Amino acid sequence: MMVSEPYKKLIDELCKLASLTLRPVFYERADLQVEQVFFSLVQARQTPDAGAPKTSAPALPASSDLAPDLRTPI
Repeated sequence: MMVSEPYKKLIDELCKLASLTLRPVFYERADLQVEQVFFSLVQARQTPDAGAPKTSAPALPASSDLAPDLRTPI
């Protein structure tokens, strides 16, 4: 089965992001958009933010609840 061009571009961008030598691991949320395909990276922090307000937010849902299944063409 062929996948859509936006889906291919999304996968290419995610592969580029994953291969960075210095990964941006301090984000709370980073949204990636390739044409009409959206993907969110959530809470990948390794160290706490200095001076950031502490919240008692509930745990985030599993990543499968937040992003499309990348194994399935859109």
